Amino acid sequence: MQKCDANSIMAAAFVAATYDLPIDSNLGFSAIVPHNNSKWNPQTKKYDKQMEAQFQIMYKGFIQLAIRSGYYRRMNYAVVYQDELKRFNPITGEIEFVEDFSQCTMREKCNKEEVAGYYARFELVTGYVQELFMSKQNVENHARKYSQAYRSDIEKKTKKSKWTTDFEAMALKTVIKLLLSKWGILSIDMQRAIQDDQKV
Repeated sequence: MQKCDANSIMAAAFVAATYDLPIDSNLGFSAIVPHNNSKWNPQTKKYDKQMEAQFQIMYKGFIQLAIRSGYYRRMNYAVVYQDELKRFNPITGEIEFVEDFSQCTMREKCNKEEVAGYYARFELVTGYVQELFMSKQNVENHARKYSQAYRSDIEKKTKKSKWTTDFEAMALKTVIKLLLSKWGILSIDMQRAIQDDQKV
């Protein structure tokens, strides 16, 4: 963050303030993260290194905005382990979990290698229910496609992006954000938040 342009840090903080989402990492509502915004200089034929601060809403922030809207009766999210998932149809989106969770032991071990995917669900006050499950590989593909910092970490074997340092939090954020943006009722604040998320 010390290398970031001061104006970009202030701008990101102002965006967080407009949504009333604290940027305290302990709370997990939003964050300000450094973003490599290097640009090609045709005169020097090199990239001019430029770091800028980027506002990011975390998964608790999206849930907070949804709750404030008054449209949602219930919301939930979870990491799903392999022994908890019975069946998933990627075409229809139907997901079936085991009936007896007392027989599942992987969650207690917290072994990341045994994670099957990530799940989010909401119920509107009208009674409409929608859920979304993404396999671990689907989330990984999403991160590679949309996060330049994550791709850079993989290529350079570094640990600078939020995807690398906290994959689980970013995965949960992804399923919640996609669930809300595709099927949720979006308040004006929520629409703006989806647009402002990860924008420099």
